Amino acid sequence: MIQWIRRLLGRQIKSLNRIELSQSALVHNYDCLSLLHPNDTIIPVLKSNAYGHGLREVCQILRHVNPEIVAVDSYPEYQIVHRELVSDVLIIGEMDLSVYTHLDVSRVIVAVYNKRTLSHLISLNKKIRVHIFLNT
Repeated sequence: MIQWIRRLLGRQIKSLNRIELSQSALVHNYDCLSLLHPNDTIIPVLKSNAYGHGLREVCQILRHVNPEIVAVDSYPEYQIVHRELVSDVLIIGEMDLSVYTHLDVSRVIVAVYNKRTLSHLISLNKKIRVHIFLNT
């Protein structure tokens, strides 16, 4: 598509955006946080395609630190992280109830925002870890 637009306009189009990922910086930052808080679980949040940095690419970097848990926003992001890492996955976004039957309950934690979702999870009759969100 971009090639067609370039031909149509008859000139070179250059993106003004550039993203650089530093594997050493990401690993260093994770290690620093882990050392500062040795009794806490550091949870990298990878929602929105790892904030535009590329979900798969960031997962490949995170393999070097093997986080216990990573957080994503949606089921499609969960699927990618589930394939790329051995970490547990916290899904922080709300999902259609039909999706919950497709989760690997041994490696997932789901955020629950309402009684409807909680009731549905109970009806599945599976042991599933939940993170309860309370609007206070």
